[in-house]
Amino acid sequence: MLGGVIGGTGDIPVPVTDYDRPPRLIRKTKPEYPREAFAKKVEGVVVVEIRIDASGHVARVRVTQSEPMLDAAALDAVRS
Repeated sequence: MLGGVIGGTGDIPVPVTDYDRPPRLIRKTKPEYPREAFAKKVEGVVVVEIRIDASGHVARVRVTQSEPMLDAAALDAVRS
């Protein structure tokens, strides 16, 4: 089977490269800006890596580019 594992259960992450349709956004959740970061005028970019399970839910998320005062808000938005 191309891109799969015979007898696999979907528990081991496999990069998807042979899909029929590209992934699409279903819902966009904006992070809530932390009050402390707003008061201190902290701006920046938080980049996250997200693993989606076979049922389409967020299984794992981790920060790959950090702005420490904004990380928690970004993670909360992704998990919601």
